[in-house]
Amino acid sequence: MGYRFEFRTYCRPFRQPLQTRHGVWSERRGIIVRLVDEAGRVGWGEIAPLAWFGSERLEEALAWCQGVPQVISEEMLWAVPERLPACRFGLEMAWEGVGG
Repeated sequence: MGYRFEFRTYCRPFRQPLQTRHGVWSERRGIIVRLVDEAGRVGWGEIAPLAWFGSERLEEALAWCQGVPQVISEEMLWAVPERLPACRFGLEMAWEGVGG
């Protein structure tokens, strides 16, 4: 079974910036992913890495998404490298939404 893969970036400012150990955090940036199966069912996921929390950087996640073909197999969903945990999570969320 194949899935159509689409993604879009976002950047949302916080109402009030947060002071963290890593400095001021004033916006949340990430990637919304969409999977559509052959029956037209749609699943949504979010890739929102926090590099300072042990995840990949947003730039790494975006580069990975840009390298994904428009149509992917279920095997490709599970082949996301372990070094990209936010990408793995976002795709799993979308796959669950499709009914996987």
